Amino acid sequence: MELGHLVEVMHFPYEVLENREYQSEGIPITQTGFITPKWTTYRFLGRFSKVIRFFEWYPFLDLLRQSTKKIRRKLDEGEFDIIEATSNRGLAYGISRSIRKRPSIVTRVSTTMKSIFESQKTHVDLNYRLEAQMERAQIRRSDSIVTHTQGHAKVLEHELGINADSFEIIPHGISLNVNTVSQNAKRNEEFQRILYVGRFEHRKGIDVLLRAIPDVLRENENIRFHLIGRDDNGYEKAFRQRNAHAVNEKVSFLGQVDAKTLQMHYEDCTLFVAPSRYESFGLIYAEAMAHSKPVIGCKVGGVPEVVVDGSNGLLIEPDDSDALTNVILDLLGSEEKLKRFGEAGRLRVERLFGGEKMCRNTIDLYEQLTRRQERDVRQSKT
Repeated sequence: MELGHLVEVMHFPYEVLENREYQSEGIPITQTGFITPKWTTYRFLGRFSKVIRFFEWYPFLDLLRQSTKKIRRKLDEGEFDIIEATSNRGLAYGISRSIRKRPSIVTRVSTTMKSIFESQKTHVDLNYRLEAQMERAQIRRSDSIVTHTQGHAKVLEHELGINADSFEIIPHGISLNVNTVSQNAKRNEEFQRILYVGRFEHRKGIDVLLRAIPDVLRENENIRFHLIGRDDNGYEKAFRQRNAHAVNEKVSFLGQVDAKTLQMHYEDCTLFVAPSRYESFGLIYAEAMAHSKPVIGCKVGGVPEVVVDGSNGLLIEPDDSDALTNVILDLLGSEEKLKRFGEAGRLRVERLFGGEKMCRNTIDLYEQLTRRQERDVRQSKT
């Protein structure tokens, strides 16, 4: 909006039952939740719904119905030049297949649902499997597909059979309006702090970090680990049971935190670590770099396009807790590296990953699509 364009947002959150309309910073937002059919609450029909496993497939159909209906209504109400949607859940699939004369659809593709399910190696319910099929179909029907890194585009080429050159590369953008404190000031404190941010799941490599922590603490007991993220898989409990009090007291599992608290932890940490087995981009690394923090990640997906090994951080092979231990101790043992990597990271974010740069690149893409659509309309009339 700051660049002179009107924006409306439609939001279809997971496992939310509430429909509402509201504004955030002047942007109209329509939130749509899953509506449970009233008949399923009746005694006999409720039993019947369990027999036919109604809730294993109906939420998918409800999402398809509501997303198509509400986007269509918005199109009928006013002029929209572009529809942009995340690929996740295939929210624009219904419109892509049912309306011929529609605005161009831009789909931004992060790690696909199918890829996430395969990395988790757990049973995935039918609703999510069907949404993954919608996601794939939406990507193929889009007028433009966008992803964040060349590395991820190559992965998608293999997964989807779409040439990597077909993707527009627009890196994520983040706010640069953060406070940064010099590393020299940090070194006067008693402890060095290592921060992890991310879900506690196999794909994020949290198990690799938890294996490394006791080895790191054996070599340097003046370190404290702060781990932020949702833990639905019992990682904290298993870690606490496996390790002695001397280790446990130096590791804080903080759960999910609000944005202000998260920024405080980025600012307070000495080093940011996230040994993900896959990231299409790795926004967490850029966020840490914006606070002038050195980072450690893995040589996977789009991470090497965010973290330059030996320049603003260090990269290791995934699944290697011994290598992770070694690079953590190496970085924390060098004041010069901590300062140099942190400063280089901040400069890299300013140059490549600012929010305004992402917005301008996106608007350039919108304008190209709009001109192409206008040209196609003119040609169809001649």
